[in-house]
Amino acid sequence: MIDLTEMTNGTHRPRTQTGKRATTRQAKKTPRLRSKKTRTGAGRRTAMVLGSVAAGLVFLSVFHLTCAVSTLTGSPLVLAVLLAVGIDLGLVASEVAEMVAEDDQTVRRWSKLYMGMATVLSMVLNAYEYAAHAPPHWFSQTLGVGFGLALPVMIFVLAKQAGGLWGRK
Repeated sequence: MIDLTEMTNGTHRPRTQTGKRATTRQAKKTPRLRSKKTRTGAGRRTAMVLGSVAAGLVFLSVFHLTCAVSTLTGSPLVLAVLLAVGIDLGLVASEVAEMVAEDDQTVRRWSKLYMGMATVLSMVLNAYEYAAHAPPHWFSQTLGVGFGLALPVMIFVLAKQAGGLWGRK
């Protein structure tokens, strides 16, 4: 008769005196805590949500800036896209540079200058584009200009919030 207590890998489970196989007690597995590097706190998760919303608004703004630059200057679409990306993503990059450059006053000063210029330029071009596509009624035109003026400010505020929450320890 074949002894079924032998395992296929050549090991043998001993039997107890009663003829039952001996069981090996396995230690209880304690849940392993993730390391601090992989752990994502509520602040960082919130920062990711805020950053995602800001990214969506940046894409919207880049589209409107592209249309406005192309319409106003007659630039080819490729060049208008490059300028729009330079304005809006340069704004976000300057915000990040200002947050990272803690004690470097030169970087902070230039970042603030670029953020101011890019915000005003983005506000004007977005307002133009929103108003250009709004129905020809005073309320629609006014609302379009308001949306155009608010969009870069919303991006700026969301990016500041995300950067502040991400940098928390």
